[in-house]
Amino acid sequence: MLIPATLLALAGLGADDFWIVGPCLFVSWLSFLWLCKFHSGPPKWRILIAIAITAALCLVGFRRLTHHAAVSVVNDKDAQHIQPQLVVDSVQRDSIAAYHLGVMNIGSASIKDVRVAFTSSPLRSLGMIGDMTPVTATPPPHGGHVSVRGVDPKGLSDRRQLYAIFVFRLNVNGAFVDCMSSHHFVLPEGPLIPQTIDPQDFYESSGDLRSSAVAALRDDLGMTIARALSVERTGTITFWAAEKTPNGNPNYVMLRGSRLLLSYDPINYAVAFVLTESGETLTLPFEPKERHFVAVTWDGNGPLMLFVDGKKATRRTPR
Repeated sequence: MLIPATLLALAGLGADDFWIVGPCLFVSWLSFLWLCKFHSGPPKWRILIAIAITAALCLVGFRRLTHHAAVSVVNDKDAQHIQPQLVVDSVQRDSIAAYHLGVMNIGSASIKDVRVAFTSSPLRSLGMIGDMTPVTATPPPHGGHVSVRGVDPKGLSDRRQLYAIFVFRLNVNGAFVDCMSSHHFVLPEGPLIPQTIDPQDFYESSGDLRSSAVAALRDDLGMTIARALSVERTGTITFWAAEKTPNGNPNYVMLRGSRLLLSYDPINYAVAFVLTESGETLTLPFEPKERHFVAVTWDGNGPLMLFVDGKKATRRTPR
């Protein structure tokens, strides 16, 4: 009994490696059969025990294989698959003349029906999902590469950033899953030159494309506004805010920069724009409805103007 028991223990140590589990289970099975054949007990019981051991080891092996396949499917679906780079091809008179996105399939699964939409404007909407450009070539797994020509190079030159959204279908064990991948590129400071830029941040998910796009845009816009409140000395931001999230909960929003804080409270029906170092606040109430238009302006001294659904509050005391 020592040999088959040792082999089963070794199989357990290498549970994630088929080439350890398989041979150990097979040799252990042969050892059990040998014991059943030469044991001195009644033949009937030896046959029944041999059948039971065979069935048990077959079940263990089958379970191990199916479990490994299931884990591989989950990991492959949840991993990042699209890895784009922003490539500035040429610059003329301190302005980008041409650029493209180099897109690589870094996953282990094949993809198809790739479409893309991109813009340099931080104001984006779900309309981008309905107005996308098909990518004619499909990148194969493990490093397959395609190129997507850029649009509006002047907008990229002026804003020095680019937002790209890809949608594609991922092959998971023969079944195709809808996926969406959102990426944000930022040009480095200094003169514009031909260069290759990796995304500053990304969001990728699978499932319903509209829900994925809503989550990506909400997450990306939140980071964009918070970054602007921290970095920009002066600025203006406008956006629409729904009163409820898709699951029906209040859509409470708080965006905090290094000096400024913007809060949208659909429970108390109020928007506040605050200079955190002094507590100076611009506040406006709003009437309940599905969504609201919000705009804020600030300068070096703090909040300058708050606008909500046609109502306006301004800083009264000049400094």
